[in-house]
Amino acid sequence: MQILGIQIDRPFVRAALVDRRRGRMDILCLKSPLLEEPGDVKQLYTPSFKGKITSGLSANDLLLRPLEIKTGHTRHLEQVLTFQSEVSYHFQSSEILSVPYLIKKGKEDTQALLFTASRDTIREHLKELKKIHIDPDLISAEPLALMHYIQWKFPS
Repeated sequence: MQILGIQIDRPFVRAALVDRRRGRMDILCLKSPLLEEPGDVKQLYTPSFKGKITSGLSANDLLLRPLEIKTGHTRHLEQVLTFQSEVSYHFQSSEILSVPYLIKKGKEDTQALLFTASRDTIREHLKELKKIHIDPDLISAEPLALMHYIQWKFPS
């Protein structure tokens, strides 16, 4: 499966085309055209492109909170993480979107990172992408993408 990762890094649009098959990842192409002239990026996802397009929110647009949950059973983990995300901030739950990322899942304790962004920030991000005719299948976070890259290149 091919994945096209897009990052808006003014004045550039950064794009990475990655191929993931049989547990192996290969970087096929890297592009960095100007945001006003994203023609080079458009070549990567022509109408014949069958992969996924993903984009990442900047670390400046996110609130990150580490969580450590002491629990004996992991079957209630999702409810605990949801509750923690709702009580973590003074914002109304209708104004924000929080997504937990599990770092370590154990029998007695679980470590996670809670990524929180305002819905307005996500809307603005999607508007910026729409200006350059990109409709992502997934929105992630740039810090999470960097963490995955480091774990891929340096697993120890």
